[in-house]
Amino acid sequence: MEVSKAMLAGGYLVAVPLLFRFNRMVRNRNMPMLIALEIGQGLIAVGWVIRDNKRAAIINGAAFIGYPIWYAYKGRTAQSS
Repeated sequence: MEVSKAMLAGGYLVAVPLLFRFNRMVRNRNMPMLIALEIGQGLIAVGWVIRDNKRAAIINGAAFIGYPIWYAYKGRTAQSS
């Protein structure tokens, strides 16, 4: 199996189930789940870079950056209310 296919398969297997729980993860401040999501999302982004699919790499790289920002932002607003 190609390295990029293995990275994509592993990344999607980790990230997709966690995305279904993302709101709960943020609400409950579950840092281990966020770290697992970031690992999966990072594998996906790198897998697309290796496959030379720039659009998919940019989208998944933006998600990799956006998830922790949203986690921090919503956690801050939820705690201040």
